[in-house]
Amino acid sequence: MKFRRLIYISFLAAFAAAAFFLLPYSMGYRYDFKKNQLVRTGSLVIDSVPQNALIYLEKKSQPIDFTQFARSLKKWLVSGNLEEKTPVIFNLAPNEYSLEVIKDGYYPWKKQLTVQSRQTTFADRILLFSRQPKIDALVQEDIRAAYPSPDSPKIAYLIFSEIGERISLLDIESEKSIPLHAASFPVADIRWSPSSKKLLVAEDNDGRTYYSVIGIEKPDETIALDSFRFAGAKSDKMSDLKDARWDSENDTLLYAASQNAVYRIDLLNRDVRPLVEFSAGVVDYLVGKDALYYLENIAGKNGTCLKRQDISGLPAADDCDYIFPLAADYRFISQPDAPKGMIAVKDEKKGILFLVDMNASGGGQDPLLKADAKDFQWSADGKKLLYYNDFELWVFYPEDDKKELLSRYSSPIVKAVWYPGKDYVIFAFNDSVQAIEEDGRDKRNAAELAKIDGAESLMMPASQPLLYLNGKIGGQMGLYKIKIQ
Repeated sequence: MKFRRLIYISFLAAFAAAAFFLLPYSMGYRYDFKKNQLVRTGSLVIDSVPQNALIYLEKKSQPIDFTQFARSLKKWLVSGNLEEKTPVIFNLAPNEYSLEVIKDGYYPWKKQLTVQSRQTTFADRILLFSRQPKIDALVQEDIRAAYPSPDSPKIAYLIFSEIGERISLLDIESEKSIPLHAASFPVADIRWSPSSKKLLVAEDNDGRTYYSVIGIEKPDETIALDSFRFAGAKSDKMSDLKDARWDSENDTLLYAASQNAVYRIDLLNRDVRPLVEFSAGVVDYLVGKDALYYLENIAGKNGTCLKRQDISGLPAADDCDYIFPLAADYRFISQPDAPKGMIAVKDEKKGILFLVDMNASGGGQDPLLKADAKDFQWSADGKKLLYYNDFELWVFYPEDDKKELLSRYSSPIVKAVWYPGKDYVIFAFNDSVQAIEEDGRDKRNAAELAKIDGAESLMMPASQPLLYLNGKIGGQMGLYKIKIQ
C-alpha cells in the first residue's frame, strides 16, 4: 500500500514538474538561460521556390529550446528524419539567427535574421536558382534586337541577312517563329500596340523616317503610313514627322511630331490631323490617358520646360510644371506599369534620369528622383522603380522617397529587369546573366544563372520561371530560353 502511494505521489510530482516547465512553453514562452528568465517567443516563417528545401537554423547564443527539441524528436520517431523543410513556421526565443536554405542542384540561400518577442519575421519569398539551368535555343540567327510584347507571350525580333533586315515573330508558348516583314531600309525602331496585336515599324533612309503598321494575325496586310492624307497640317508627308508612337489604349490611333506640332494619326480613316501646335520647338512629347505632356526649350526661362495640357487640344498652358537644365537631348520614357502622373524624363546625352510627380500641386518643384541611369523598369504594382547605370543597381521607393543600392560591380551592367512578382532582379553583364535579391536584411543573396556573351533584351513571363534573351552561346547568336528554377 505504501509502495502504491509512493508511486502515486511520484507520478503527481513528475506531472507537476512537467506542467511547471511545459505550461509556459504552451503559452509561447521560452526560458533564456543567459538572461535567467522566461521570454515571450516570436515566429519565423520560412518558404522557398522550389519548396521542400532543407533548413539549417542556428542561434547566435543557444538557450535550450525544449519545444523545438520535442518537435524534432516527434518527427524523428515518425519518419526517422530530424530535418525541417520549407515551408515551415518556427516559434523561437527572441534572438539573432543564422538561417540557411539548401536544395540539391540549387544555389544556397543564407541570411542573418532577428526574431523579436511577439512579432513575426518573414523569410517566405526565398528563390533558389538552379546551378545548371536548362538552356534551349529557340532561334539561331544573327539577331540584332528583340522586342517582347506587353502581354509577354510573343517576341518580335530583327534579323540581319544577306538581302537586308527582316522582322520575325516568336510565339513563346508554341516556340514557333513566323516571318512578318522584309524591311526596305534600316529599321530604327519597333513598337508594340497596347493590345499586342500590331507592330509599328520605323525605317530610316536619307534623313527621312518611313512608318508601317503590321498586323500580327495578318502580316500580309501591312499599312504604309506614308500614303495617308493630311488634313490642315503644315507638313504634307508622313516621312517629315518623327517619333511616331501608339496611343496608350487604342490600337487604331498613333501620334507623331514635327518641330512645332504633335499630330494624331487615325488608322481607320487613314488621315493625319494636328493635335497641338506650338510656338517654340518641341523637344519630345508623351501622350497619356488624359493629357499630353511635352518638353519645350524656352530661352526666357533658360531651361527645358515640361508642360501638360488636356488631350482634347485645349490651348497650351503658359506655365511650366517643371524646368530642367537647358538641353536638346531629353526624352520621355513611357512604361505601362508607371503609376498615374509619374513622368520619367531622361537626358540621353548625359545619362541622367528625372522622375517627376505630376500629381504634386504647383509647378517648379524638384523631381522626385534625379540619378545617373542607363535604363529603368517599374515593378508590376508600380510601387518601386529599378534603375541602373554602368556599375550600380538601385531601387527607388516613391511612397517613402527612399532609394537603396542593391549592389555595385566592377563589370558594366548591360540590362536589368524585375523578376515578375518576386523581390528579385535579373541582370546581364557582357558575359553572363545573374540574379540578386531585393531583401537588404544582412547580405543580399546572388547567383550566376548562365554564361552568355552579349546578352540583351531580358524577358520573363509572369507565370513561369523562364528567362528569354538574345545573345551568343558557343559562338552562336540567337534567342534562348533558360529555365532558372
